[in-house]
Amino acid sequence: SHTCKKYVDRKISTYNLIIAWPRWIEAMVEVAKKEGVEFFFGVEVEKPLEENNVVSGVQTKDGKKWKSDVIFYCAGHSGNLRPKDAAKAIPIYKKLVSNYHGPQDRLEYYFQVDESFPAIGTIFPRGNQDAEVILMFLTDCAVKPVESWDLYNQEIQNFPAKHPVFAERMQGTKVDYEIKTSIPMSGLGKSFALRPGLFAAGDFIGTVQARGGSGIKSSFLIAYDLAQKVAENAKSSIEWSLAKWNEYVANLPEMKELQEMDLKFGLPRRLLFRSVTSPFLMDMFWGALSIPMR
Repeated sequence: SHTCKKYVDRKISTYNLIIAWPRWIEAMVEVAKKEGVEFFFGVEVEKPLEENNVVSGVQTKDGKKWKSDVIFYCAGHSGNLRPKDAAKAIPIYKKLVSNYHGPQDRLEYYFQVDESFPAIGTIFPRGNQDAEVILMFLTDCAVKPVESWDLYNQEIQNFPAKHPVFAERMQGTKVDYEIKTSIPMSGLGKSFALRPGLFAAGDFIGTVQARGGSGIKSSFLIAYDLAQKVAENAKSSIEWSLAKWNEYVANLPEMKELQEMDLKFGLPRRLLFRSVTSPFLMDMFWGALSIPMR
């Protein structure tokens, strides 16, 4: 709980592998290159190009025009072509630490209840005294939401002082990598087909699990299914409307699973943080709160 005076244990049946994402991304690039994928790093896309109302390529900031039969837009949470129904991104601070001497056999979650800065801090051990530490500000749950990285930075600094067990776990650790970013944890987007010839995938449309915030597996599988169907339709000259493309993705098994998770975990999380707004209240109602947590 917020005060660290209350806790609950929960056993999970799914296997969790805590990865070092920078190294994982580098490894995935090498795998893709071996399959014939060509990367152009450091190239900023300025705008999509259209011919006969169909997206046929992109123009980069240096003025170069890139032609393609199909464009996949995977710009993440900060993409500038966001549709109105795009999932709202919430701020998140991540770091990888070494010299971690806390428990190695569990994932730990620390709740912070606050009207403006409700948050969840996590410690995920990776073995060899390494751990991934995350602080996620649940702005979609805040009663009095504040959106300012200056204030989030203050909360990041103050978090250990508010959570004594977390502070104890972090003693003596060394930060090897850190990043401040955002992830779409407040619902799923519905616009996968943005324009004819232009499709979206990944964080941009919120394909993130409401249970833990991971979107790697679901994003890959949904994009793979969508790409296969796009290629299949192109070969047969079938033309689908944007509405039909969006309906197709919405009915994929991976999307159904994400929707189910949002109902099971996302909705209760939002109700919890909007109702329990002080550490005192969290401890008072911990008996009831611990039931769904299990």
